Amino acid sequence: MAEPSREYLLQIISSSGLTVLGTTPWPELPTVEQAWKVMAGMETAPAATISQKSPHAFAEVDHQWLTQASNNSLFTDDGSFLISIAGRGSREIGWTSVKWSDSADLASNPQSDGDPEFVAMSLNGKHICGVTTEEYDYWVVSHQFD
Repeated sequence: MAEPSREYLLQIISSSGLTVLGTTPWPELPTVEQAWKVMAGMETAPAATISQKSPHAFAEVDHQWLTQASNNSLFTDDGSFLISIAGRGSREIGWTSVKWSDSADLASNPQSDGDPEFVAMSLNGKHICGVTTEEYDYWVVSHQFD
């Protein structure tokens, strides 16, 4: 099966309500692969856990992610940050620069077989905050690089 096109993956990101600014390489920052390794690490502990069975799970995921992202300096003053969504082809694209919108709905965005899985990073590369699926829960993970 062919890898999804760059345009297709950018459309998924855009459909979540984020404004896509570009996919310029960010060589001085941790890579998408490094960030995903933190998200899936054996010693990773969630900052928040939301049951997949919760009737409003996606809304709670968005709320918890936004809280963690805001509290951990993910956004620049104008709301910009970097994002990578889970799924085939996304690691090859690398980081996508985006701008937050109050109408953004990241958890309901169609990705990774319907599960909300993405990792976001501050433009300075110091903070990541993402969402991953672990057994019966969604985890919001926050991490600061040294």
